[in-house]
Amino acid sequence: MKKLVPAVVLLLLIFSGCSRQPSDEEALEKLVRDYLEWSSDKSFLGFKPVYDPTGTVSAMDLQALDDAVRTISKTDLFDDEFLENLRELVTGYDSGIKSGRVSWQRDEMPPYAGADPWCFCQDIPLPDPSEYWLQVFVEIVWIENDTAMMNWFWHPEEDPYPVYAKKQNKTWKISYLYGFDPEL
Repeated sequence: MKKLVPAVVLLLLIFSGCSRQPSDEEALEKLVRDYLEWSSDKSFLGFKPVYDPTGTVSAMDLQALDDAVRTISKTDLFDDEFLENLRELVTGYDSGIKSGRVSWQRDEMPPYAGADPWCFCQDIPLPDPSEYWLQVFVEIVWIENDTAMMNWFWHPEEDPYPVYAKKQNKTWKISYLYGFDPEL
């Protein structure tokens, strides 16, 4: 029995060392693919216009924005900076509508709807669009301390879609997506 205890301890030490943590590069690539998969059916989450009886936009539904922020927050894929950018975008449209700087009719395309903000695309330009998040190209541009920049591409020769992430409590979270840039 005395010989069995050290052998069991040795086996436990060997096997516990086998569970390798993913590298930052692997974790960041997975983060990009996970967000693309999650967002594949979300489109304009949080962007819900309110129309007056004549069909003219009168505001953005800020309760829908709050609901979207809660939904996005629960994914654990995005940090507070990303959520603030989303809030700034939607409340910026709301202010523009209320001041008269931005207007459209119910049957017109809203100014933010030219492309899906999650992928900055109008359609999936791949032969098989199902599970496209597994088919895109992901490039880690740089990692500095707890901040990183990645690009993902439909094809390597196309323009990149920039993504920034920050590590919080040892977990990478998206802090910036190009389609949600309030300055665009």
